[in-house]
Amino acid sequence: MDPFSDHLPALKSFSTIADEKIEPKDPQSLFLLESALRDLAFGSDMRQQLAAHELRAIASDPSYQSFAWDPFYIQLAGNQHWQLRVGLYRHSSEYIYTIPMHLLVAVIGPGDLQAVHYRMPPNIINHTFDPNARLQAGTRRSYKPGDIAIVDGRYDIFDVRIDRPIVALKLTSGIHQSLQWAFHRESLLATQAIAADPIDSELVSMAQALGAMRHHSSTATLTELANHPKHFVRWAAIQALGQINPEVAIEKLKEATSDKHSHIRRAAIAGLQKLTKARDEHAS
Repeated sequence: MDPFSDHLPALKSFSTIADEKIEPKDPQSLFLLESALRDLAFGSDMRQQLAAHELRAIASDPSYQSFAWDPFYIQLAGNQHWQLRVGLYRHSSEYIYTIPMHLLVAVIGPGDLQAVHYRMPPNIINHTFDPNARLQAGTRRSYKPGDIAIVDGRYDIFDVRIDRPIVALKLTSGIHQSLQWAFHRESLLATQAIAADPIDSELVSMAQALGAMRHHSSTATLTELANHPKHFVRWAAIQALGQINPEVAIEKLKEATSDKHSHIRRAAIAGLQKLTKARDEHAS
């Protein structure tokens, strides 16, 4: 998706380089683009051309809204393996979040970008949340306009500390982890994990909605979703089946007692006991 490449030669050139250098099966290949990103961010007039292009579009059509606009970012280019955006870091987040992708941040300004780098705790398995996991004290670093922050999402947590908005050009790899963890700012303990991929989040929400509607026509869809590769999607589907079709849910729970994910196995055993008890009480 390159909505501006035809109008911005520097961006078109960068997109060509990115497509050539980034290997779909090697997210770390994103780091090969540091030099190209530097040239685009600080050695070209791409940002000025982008602003002029969008202002001309608005002047000719006051109702103009680009599909590339997010609330505080503009999606410049990319595909399923990389994304390039320009926009604002507006505020610090409530929690310290892991980054389920690799990241290059070219700091535009006007001031320095303050960030704290944390290392992922050892022996963490991303797809298995551990509430006992704790971060060690991080290292604070100041990135000046013209600097590029390099973040390896496998090991590095990049926590920005914002006291005024900072413009940045952000290049990200495709998502390569299933969960994004959140750590408490004071205790540094893990507090929760959410789906890293928005599509997975939508599937969970869909399963929950179908369960809430309690219509038997959803049984086939949820049964299929109970075989999804992501364990939290599988579990959401099984839970929804329990609201719609307990008999099918019991069969899926029996299968889940040998699930490859330990959390699902434990939850399936407990859920099976609960559903079986409820069914027996209803029968009597």
